[in-house]
Amino acid sequence: MNEGHYSLLIIIPFLVLLVAAYIVVAVLQRKGKSPFRLIAIYAFPDVIEKKTDNNGATRWLLKDIYLEDGSDLLLKVLRSIGALGLALFLCVVMVFFQLLLVDISYSCDLEDKNKHCFEYKVLDTSRYSKEPINCSSDAVLNGTVDVVCYKIVFNASLAMGASYGTFKISVAVINLATKVLLMIKQTKTICKIRIVLGFLYVGLIVWLIVIQYTTWRVFLVSDTLSNTFQAVATASVGFFFIITVPWKDLVTLKNVQNNQRDRGMENMAQEEIPRQRRNKNRPQKVAGL
Repeated sequence: MNEGHYSLLIIIPFLVLLVAAYIVVAVLQRKGKSPFRLIAIYAFPDVIEKKTDNNGATRWLLKDIYLEDGSDLLLKVLRSIGALGLALFLCVVMVFFQLLLVDISYSCDLEDKNKHCFEYKVLDTSRYSKEPINCSSDAVLNGTVDVVCYKIVFNASLAMGASYGTFKISVAVINLATKVLLMIKQTKTICKIRIVLGFLYVGLIVWLIVIQYTTWRVFLVSDTLSNTFQAVATASVGFFFIITVPWKDLVTLKNVQNNQRDRGMENMAQEEIPRQRRNKNRPQKVAGL
């Protein structure tokens, strides 16, 4: 097999599921159903919840913020969270197939006849025509030529563990991020957080690219590689969540609802004080009279 064929073992299953997801979303939309609403409800029940009161009215609860059914803000939130759920699904699938069928390493093993090694190049346009390199050659043995090795495996336990871990960690990060962001009272802070996280995310991607040009890439194998995929997938989902959800509108709405709630409590307290005074000044009945 040529080097590019090993990449196809990862890319083709991912593309098949990507097309399948697109078809499902398109079919649901043609039937008049909202796929993003369904994804938001079932994928993130701790973030957004649909409630129906005793009068039959439907209200949506995003943590402690009430959203009116059919409002533009609710549609934006459901669309963003639903798209986030779909992106999380694709990330989990990517992690799963990245680890399921192919084992990648950066050193030759002369005793392993099932491992095929190739000359390592970061940018290589001849991947689909490159033949395996001879691991017993002088160039490989003295380290003059760097190699990348592939082996067809079936790491079901590693792939399922890493993909499930990616999903659980991402959901926990999203839940925590929702709580933290809704504690903010000024919309300007949202912009600052987005800028800082944007720089951090870009820095992570640049760091992973730079590693490919250094000898540190030899550490990206087995469990370390799965942890790296989990970190990148979780960071991608978290960054998508921070950017796409209309946090400014949600923070503004929460401030309005909190002010209304506070005024309601003050009015109740002001009505309670005269009532207590009237009860205090009212003549007490004497027992037996």
